[in-house]
Amino acid sequence: MKNFLSYLLAIAWSLSLIGCGDLKISDQIKEFPMLDLSSLNFNHSQSGLSETAPPTLITKLGKIVDNYSPKISIIEPSADEILEDTKVTVKLKVIDLPLFKDESLEIGPHLNLILDNEPYQEIYSVEEPIVLKNLAPGTHTLRVFAVRPWDESFKNQGAYAETRFHVFTKTQANSPDAQLPLLTYSSPQGIYGAEPIMLDFYLSHLPFEQLVTNSATEGLPPWRVKVTINGESFLLEQWQPVYLTGFEIGKNLIELELFDDQGNRINNSFNSTVRLITYNPEIKDSLSKIVKGEIDLKNAIAIVDPNYEIPLKETLQAVEEEVPPTPATENTHISESIPEQLIKQESTKANEIPIDNSAAIEQKVNLKSETIVENSATTPEQTTDKAFTASSSVSADDSEFIEEEVIQEELTLEEEISPEISESKTYPQPQKSSSEEDNIAEIIVQSEPQPIEDQASPQESEPVISWSKIKNWLKSSLNYIQSQLSQILG
Repeated sequence: MKNFLSYLLAIAWSLSLIGCGDLKISDQIKEFPMLDLSSLNFNHSQSGLSETAPPTLITKLGKIVDNYSPKISIIEPSADEILEDTKVTVKLKVIDLPLFKDESLEIGPHLNLILDNEPYQEIYSVEEPIVLKNLAPGTHTLRVFAVRPWDESFKNQGAYAETRFHVFTKTQANSPDAQLPLLTYSSPQGIYGAEPIMLDFYLSHLPFEQLVTNSATEGLPPWRVKVTINGESFLLEQWQPVYLTGFEIGKNLIELELFDDQGNRINNSFNSTVRLITYNPEIKDSLSKIVKGEIDLKNAIAIVDPNYEIPLKETLQAVEEEVPPTPATENTHISESIPEQLIKQESTKANEIPIDNSAAIEQKVNLKSETIVENSATTPEQTTDKAFTASSSVSADDSEFIEEEVIQEELTLEEEISPEISESKTYPQPQKSSSEEDNIAEIIVQSEPQPIEDQASPQESEPVISWSKIKNWLKSSLNYIQSQLSQILG
């Protein structure tokens, strides 16, 4: 056994010598201890982190927004421009992507603008320049890329732009090597209220084909992104976002680093970035609701389509849910629309008018009732005024009523008029229905006296009795009925 172990050690030593003779490490890529790839995977028992499928609603919205292929350009500052100020004016240009923030959900397609390796700034409009102030003297790098409303970056050619400028003087800091792959941390950043949480990054300074296939091209080895969350690590080999669950409630530390497939760190500016995020399930922001599926697709489309409008049917339904329905108004008599204070003012006069049964008066009232029905399209106030005028012109000499018939009419009205409506001071809604018009005419006719046989015909009495008398009579009759009804009701 001892000889066997000695033999293995001799072979290993020989191979190491041969390997060292052929080993060539770029000055820009530092040798890094070989990673144990078998230990870098999901579903760690210690942390509980695991990969899961994207939320269903985000998958559906992604199919809509994927129709865009944005192109980003940095107009100002120009490449390697030296500024004589501690502020810089940034002008951007965007093609094939509408930038907007939905007013209701407060998210939408935008740009992530990164100065050096600071957390990104969300840009929802490029109509006005962006001013960055209080810059330190030296070299600075701007990176900007297009993202979806949930911060997933567009990964088409042209969706990313980068430039370098200098404040007063050039320095070595914040100056990535254009010949080496560059890693840009994108998400997560900030506070999250729901899982899964998306992790996303951007790669540049590589041929687009290699970004997509992650294969060795032009002497550049395949890349690997090492992700460390709360001390637990895993590797990503594909340029696409991943959705993770198992975050700790509260603070979570996330670090992204770029390596090659041999475990060598690619030493370029910004290729190692650390972010601190917060996971709080109590947060109820729009993104959390989308992740949980608490917003339906019809409303969520508004964050990917600036011209989208919620269908009219859905809008009306939402309004009906917010505003309680108004109870239906029952058919009421004209006496229900009489203001209470006017009834009190005329109640005394009604008791002083003697009762008379006149055929001429009955015929006149019938004609007047037809006129009121024809004109019932007017407002309730106008109809009420007409009834008052028509009931106020019969003098004591022209009218005598039989008291028993008046009492019978009072009992009829008492059954038909509800106490709530009679006590209300509000007016009925305009545009009465046909049934309401019939009731208006009916109550006026029912409150009239029976004709006396020897009374003159309507044609003969027409020149004698004026319309103003008929109006006063109607008014007095209604007031009298109302006063009797009030006494009965107590």
